[in-house]
Amino acid sequence: MLEPSQQPKRTLRVMSGRAFVSTDVPMCLHRIVELQDVRLQVRMGLYENMVDALINSQVDFCFLGEPIYHPRVRLVEFPDDAIDLVVPATHPFAHDFPGIRAIATEPFIAFSDSTAPFRKRVTMLLAKHDLFPEVRMELDSIDGIKAMVSQGLGVSLLPRRTLVDASSKGYVAIPIADEAFRRPTLLAYPDILEDEPLTKQFIEVVSEHYQHQARFHHDPSV
Repeated sequence: MLEPSQQPKRTLRVMSGRAFVSTDVPMCLHRIVELQDVRLQVRMGLYENMVDALINSQVDFCFLGEPIYHPRVRLVEFPDDAIDLVVPATHPFAHDFPGIRAIATEPFIAFSDSTAPFRKRVTMLLAKHDLFPEVRMELDSIDGIKAMVSQGLGVSLLPRRTLVDASSKGYVAIPIADEAFRRPTLLAYPDILEDEPLTKQFIEVVSEHYQHQARFHHDPSV
């Protein structure tokens, strides 16, 4: 009221799954607040929640590991993320991994339930190798899965970008010798925001983030 010419702060509304919110989202938000005077509203959600939020323009951006195909949603694709095998640091596979078929008899710790997109992707990839491991437990927390693995309760398959704390948490991440073991990395936003300056700037921030990640990890697929 005292300064009517002053514009109110724009709120940047971001939604993400658990994997992205613990890795890429904080870094991207740190950079955008350095460039723009914005408020931040961040929440986690399942894939179906994010689809609804985007279609109804309830969020500005969603970080996704699977695409959304809808005429009112725009997608920006970034380098894929590898899916690695995660085993306890004391497991024989940590020193000599004979190949993906060796996990057939290992108890498996699965991320989320059988309807989740990442879980479906992992199940499909294993099925192509005729692998149907015994699921000992299901958890919707990646940090929880890593803790269970480090205690020797089973093995798992998780996105590589979430595994930077392997040495300190007592587990080992093992790359799979099959290039199909990857998942998409996408940023989605409602089409009505396509021409907004903040939209373009945030896309640029996220693009720079993933370019840096690719250089840091020397990912040959990029």
